[in-house]
Amino acid sequence: MDEAMQWAGRIFGPLATAGIVFLFVVLILLSRKDLHDRLLRLLGGNLNVGTDALDEAATRIGTYLRMQLLVNVTYGIPMALGLWMIGVPAALMWGLVAVVMRFIPYAGPMISAIFPITLAFAVDPSWNMVLWTLGLILVLELVSNNIIEPWLYGESTGLSTLSIILAATFWTSLWGPVGLILSTPLTACLLVLSYYVPALGFLKILIGSEPVLTPQQRFYQRLVADDVDDAMEVAEDYIAEGLPKKATPEVVVRHVNDFYDNVAIPAIRLFSNSHNTIASAEHRLRLQQGLKFFNHAFQQKYPAPANDSDVKVLCIGARWEVDILSSAMWQHKVMLRRLFSHKSI
Repeated sequence: MDEAMQWAGRIFGPLATAGIVFLFVVLILLSRKDLHDRLLRLLGGNLNVGTDALDEAATRIGTYLRMQLLVNVTYGIPMALGLWMIGVPAALMWGLVAVVMRFIPYAGPMISAIFPITLAFAVDPSWNMVLWTLGLILVLELVSNNIIEPWLYGESTGLSTLSIILAATFWTSLWGPVGLILSTPLTACLLVLSYYVPALGFLKILIGSEPVLTPQQRFYQRLVADDVDDAMEVAEDYIAEGLPKKATPEVVVRHVNDFYDNVAIPAIRLFSNSHNTIASAEHRLRLQQGLKFFNHAFQQKYPAPANDSDVKVLCIGARWEVDILSSAMWQHKVMLRRLFSHKSI
């Protein structure tokens, strides 16, 4: 009797949670206009901003669901065709089950894979059908997860990968399997609210996919943290952004000069502003040494012509040692530009 009660609790517990969520959905749909007006009022009474927030939330969720359906269909159709060619019974039904079950994050694909594998094991006395079915599912998962999903999803929700996993854990612990299904749309709504409600601004930083530091700030922080390798990576990423696959040396030089103008010098200017206030002697030493090593590695990666030794930069009114290193950056920039210009700079 006790075992029966335990099994009943395991079965009816998720069903009760699903029923409660379904009831909430029905009530929300019945009173959607009133809830719409209440949300507008909750957003501060600014009807313009409130309308934009609700429209953006609806757009993001709609885009996510459409992309999810498209991803599921591109998975289910090849799965049904593959199972039919392998000889697994009811191949079309298992393809439809895969389309529906993949709406459940993480657990859905595993559940949809269990049925055809189990059936293949039952109907074929050898291991051939099982192995072919397992191989088909693995190939489809690899293609879907690494090619189809990144291509179609893009930034449809604006959520980072880590925040999606954390959201799934949170909503699952709160609402069970139903929370797992609704985790991404609910978290996307919270992200939209963070853009319009100042008190929720921290959520934009925690769960958003947009970078929270500019390239200048990242470069500056890596140098202060005495991490020259990461500073070099920031520089290479900035230079590689928008760079053609077969870029000419002139285009590469232009990107290097843009890095100096838009990242390196502004980053040094950021630190210079805190030179006599919040920057300690250790911070100044780290930046000086880091910038020295960075200049050496960076100028080796993008060498300037050796016959341009006549290019000199005069630094007047230097406040500290980093000014000399900044002048070295400027000299390197001028020397690179002279590769493709015969005019004096």
